[in-house]
Amino acid sequence: MRQPKMAAPEPSTSITYTQGGAVFKDISANRDIIINHISEIRPLADELNASFFGSSDVFKSVQEELSLLISLLVVTTRRYHEFNLDDENLIELGNELQKCNQTLKELHDLKQYYDDLPSRSKIPWERMKLGASPLVEIRARIAASRQIITVLNTDMIASSQANVERLLKKFIQEQQNELTEGSVISSLSSGSLSLDDKETWRRIRKELQGVGMTPEAFDKNRAFILDTLAETFIERHTVEDIDGDGRQSTRGSIFSEASVIPLHTGAYNPVEGTLLQDRKGEISKARPKAKPNRASQFSRLVYRLTSSRDEFLEAVQTGDLSLVIRCLERGVDIDSQISRGKTALVIAAENGFEEIVETLLAQGISILRRENGYRALAAAASNGNERVVQMLLRAGVPTHQTTHEDPPGLPIVQAVRSNHSQVLRLLLNHGAGINHASFSGLTALMWASMLGYEDPSRILLETGAKVDLHATRDGFAVVPGTGTTFNYQEGQTALLLATQRRHEAIVALLLSYGADVLWTTSLSRTALHEALIRPVGGENDCAKQLEVVKILFQYGANTAVNWTDKSERTPLLYAVRESTPDMVKLLLDNGADVNHETTTSMRPLLRAASFGSTAIVDILLHAGAEVNAKNAHGETALWDAVRCDNISVAKLLLQHGAEANVHNNYGETVLLEAVKEELEEMALMLIQHGTDPNLRDKDGVVPLLHAVGQDNCPMTKILVQNGADINIQGHHGESALFFAVRTNSIAMAELLLEMGADPNLRNSKGETPLLDGLDQLDHAAMVELLLRKGADPNSKSSHGEPAIFVALRCFSELHPVPSQSKIDLLLKYGAGPNSLSPTGETILNEAIKKKKADVVRTLLDSGASVHWPNKREQTPLSMVEQMLQGQHRKEEDLYLPGGRRSDKDLDQINIFLEAYRTPIRTVKVEE
Repeated sequence: MRQPKMAAPEPSTSITYTQGGAVFKDISANRDIIINHISEIRPLADELNASFFGSSDVFKSVQEELSLLISLLVVTTRRYHEFNLDDENLIELGNELQKCNQTLKELHDLKQYYDDLPSRSKIPWERMKLGASPLVEIRARIAASRQIITVLNTDMIASSQANVERLLKKFIQEQQNELTEGSVISSLSSGSLSLDDKETWRRIRKELQGVGMTPEAFDKNRAFILDTLAETFIERHTVEDIDGDGRQSTRGSIFSEASVIPLHTGAYNPVEGTLLQDRKGEISKARPKAKPNRASQFSRLVYRLTSSRDEFLEAVQTGDLSLVIRCLERGVDIDSQISRGKTALVIAAENGFEEIVETLLAQGISILRRENGYRALAAAASNGNERVVQMLLRAGVPTHQTTHEDPPGLPIVQAVRSNHSQVLRLLLNHGAGINHASFSGLTALMWASMLGYEDPSRILLETGAKVDLHATRDGFAVVPGTGTTFNYQEGQTALLLATQRRHEAIVALLLSYGADVLWTTSLSRTALHEALIRPVGGENDCAKQLEVVKILFQYGANTAVNWTDKSERTPLLYAVRESTPDMVKLLLDNGADVNHETTTSMRPLLRAASFGSTAIVDILLHAGAEVNAKNAHGETALWDAVRCDNISVAKLLLQHGAEANVHNNYGETVLLEAVKEELEEMALMLIQHGTDPNLRDKDGVVPLLHAVGQDNCPMTKILVQNGADINIQGHHGESALFFAVRTNSIAMAELLLEMGADPNLRNSKGETPLLDGLDQLDHAAMVELLLRKGADPNSKSSHGEPAIFVALRCFSELHPVPSQSKIDLLLKYGAGPNSLSPTGETILNEAIKKKKADVVRTLLDSGASVHWPNKREQTPLSMVEQMLQGQHRKEEDLYLPGGRRSDKDLDQINIFLEAYRTPIRTVKVEE
């Protein structure tokens, strides 16, 4: 068989594209550590978050916390690039990110442990929430890390702003003390403004870097810096004369001492300011056709210094061409940016404002700057604005470039993602890199195939796109316009992505252009595997799935029909769970091995019994599947069907010869499994099909004892009515009635007694259910039920102790009422009031010793003799007298007259006995 080809590793580069930013080799050690931490955490967090979709509910509790962490990491990365960070915060952020990374690795290990569990173990794992405890701890640690990183983000902003203000004051002080030679401020003071607008501010930024301000801090705090410089320096100089139309006048000096620019608390507008009040309101709001006049250098500088940026960008955003032109005439910075690095050109291109784009290009905006031309082209391509794309391409905007923030395939991928075929053709005709990737590492063809866009796919293939390029890492992407996400894996080609999404037309198109049908991903999955795995977070369109597989078989996929991926699963193992009977039959017809076995003994029939339909199980059985083949736990398909409460599948397996009276590796039976899961109908069906209801497990326990232990009356009734021995004895010789008594289940005990349970059956210790009930607290009602149903009130323990002595011995001071009730009940149902213990003590003497006045009275009322002696010739009367008089005087004791210490219980007992003092008569004593 032709072996599927593995994805070749990509050559290493100096730049690593990640969701959270890029890692550069030329940044400082501390900053490199932070970025490395984030670059490691983001993919791991994304992978975990994606894996929780469709996973066990146990993991849902941590998924929300994980999503919040991912969002926080994005913000942290952006702010980290924008702001300065002092050493203390830098170290603290690094430490917290390292802790967070370790926590995510522990979460990954726990999820991996769950995924590796066999299906038999996952059900109790979920029901008993075995992973809840570590998940609670992990969730708490993630939340704690989130809070600390949030605080550090806040500190980052505050410390950066304070640092910028400190550095700016230092710079101003240096300039005011002695203007630095060659300084831009020096040239401004001398009136020499030979540099153009952009170069002036580049020099200002460079000089601020000289005092320690980073470019990122300059850009982020630009408005504050410019306002401060304007207030400090510009008011010391006069402005040039401005003639009526707002252009620079050639009359006189460039500075006039008579005219001083007044300071403004807000934005200062040289056209509408104090000096030019007569010009206010005279500017036409009509869209001018002529190219806007260039403002003087100083006018542009003043306008820029006084925060005109916001007005200009707002005009671009709203499509106000007239205001845009006026701002340009006044000297606005044409390369002004707002959040996320969007410039005026990008905003105009994004919104399809063609005239504004044309105006900005005519003004000479720098299209070679990535934040201008390249991003504007990508924005226009994303929105399918063909005319804007044409303008930008004619102006010379490059169709691809590589930076740490902008991948080379951004415009072409954006055109494909938005399904704009004409824009795609334009880009390709202008040399767009057809095989370049976007942020996600996917090429345009991969995107088109994944989204099911046939026309863009065909255009790309006809233009020469490489059909077998593959994803270089795992990740997930968002479907445009829907907000839904999908996962992709390292090594997936366009064919595998199209197959995964069930785009049959794209699959056929790619295969017709030579796509390798046997290509495998990093998980060793072929296109056939991908076609049979349910899309994460999506519905499985079985009809489309079947058509895709048929197409794959037409191009030779049947040669890999038994290929196993890294989890040792063949396409058939996926199909029996995720697909239809028609799909299973198609795979079998094309050579799928019906008895393929993994190293954990997983087989198609075993998997189908858990997840598949009865029809799929029937197809597998008729195709020769071994009905009694066992998994690693010694369990057959029947066990899986029972555990999943699939009665029809279980019945079908029994009809095809499945053995029901066998044990698994843990000594358990299949009927016992049904009882444990409380599946009454399943248990009844198993017994009706020949399962022995009295078959014991390795501990000698039968299903009936488990049912009683679970207090499951319906299951107990089914078992007894269908042959289960109600008096069968399990571990320690205890019958079902013992379990009911011990758990104090009145309903269960009554059911068992009504169905024939023997209330006097003894266990291996010689105890009866009644003696067991007397030995338990608060079991008075159970004792009454047993006595009423025939339990012997004079039964003795294995030590010869009568039941009434057991009740007295277990008398609880904390529960006096039920303890007294047990003795009352025993006497009521015939227990002897003169019973003797194995040592020859009467029950009355024993009650006197324990000073149980109420018990003494009950015994006396029931006929106990006050004259009967014990082996030491003590009668109850003499015993009380000795107890009352035999106590010696102690100084700390309080005594009554006659030298006798007060004892309320003894006094009461004495009163009871005196009331029953009669001449000695013959008294019956129970041996």
